[in-house]
Amino acid sequence: MIDNYDELYQAIGVSSQEGLEKAIYKGTKCGARCSKLECKTGVLIGSIVEGVDGDGTEYHKLFFPFDEEKFWAVVQAVDDEADEIWNEFEAEQQILEQEHEFENKP
Repeated sequence: MIDNYDELYQAIGVSSQEGLEKAIYKGTKCGARCSKLECKTGVLIGSIVEGVDGDGTEYHKLFFPFDEEKFWAVVQAVDDEADEIWNEFEAEQQILEQEHEFENKP
């Protein structure tokens, strides 16, 4: 079980909060964020989705203690949700482009 930040850093293979944030950001397709909770009792994990106005993933709070498997499951869920948001956005954009082309045909 991971009971504090130092144990989390050790489990992830980093030595600081900055290292954790960098590892999660670079280790996900979406560039997920991982920050300390203000009350210092866990972490907050989520992501914006660049190019999609106002939409981002749900932010997940993990309170100590939690296990490494749970941590990575939440990180993966955020990455998957960001992919889903992006794919839905792209599909909507394609529909709008097709409608625009149809409206502009002579």
